[in-house]
Amino acid sequence: MKNFWPRWIPYPVSIVRATVVCGVFFLFISLVASSIQEEALYWYYYGGEIPPELIGAAFLGWIIILPVVTFLRHWFSGVFDEKYYQNHHPFIPGWRSLWEGIAALWVATLGFMVLGLLLPLTGDNSWIVIGLWVGSMAYIYHIGYLFGQWLADRKAIKVERKAARKKANEEAQAAKERAKAQKRTSKSPVQPAIALSTEEVFDDMLKALTEKEKRGRRR
Repeated sequence: MKNFWPRWIPYPVSIVRATVVCGVFFLFISLVASSIQEEALYWYYYGGEIPPELIGAAFLGWIIILPVVTFLRHWFSGVFDEKYYQNHHPFIPGWRSLWEGIAALWVATLGFMVLGLLLPLTGDNSWIVIGLWVGSMAYIYHIGYLFGQWLADRKAIKVERKAARKKANEEAQAAKERAKAQKRTSKSPVQPAIALSTEEVFDDMLKALTEKEKRGRRR
């Protein structure tokens, strides 16, 4: 999918993660809102006065994103990976799950900031507000994924360059060793043919003359 999916559109996994964060937040808000007195909600909807309970619920809903997303990621990892619980306790999330919860809280915070900038353009339509918040979180997740992919690619390139440099150094060292061996071979003295000494040459000459004289006398 990533080969033909446009890079400027969030991947489905980013949209799903943003939707989960939004769902956790508004589920908690809806549970708290159901317990707020009708009179307070009346003044909120028609008078614009936000009940303190709703403000507290929004803050708690923002905080609760961290543990809920952490445990969701932890439990889903156990569902899709049979060996996951061999190394992790069912009720003690691993560091990857904890990082997912921290990232969700951070993304939700940045999404609130983006929504605060775009809120004057949304009017009073709550669905547009929710859509903008989910969209902004999806893009933040997407940007984070692309940045992580870029770091991984750079790391892989560094590893490949390091391996290539190591191989080049080994080949250069081997070439130096071969050159040294050839140099030592060229410098080693060549065993010359053993030349006859002067006395041996003289004796051979005398023997030749003596045999010549013997042949002359026989004639």
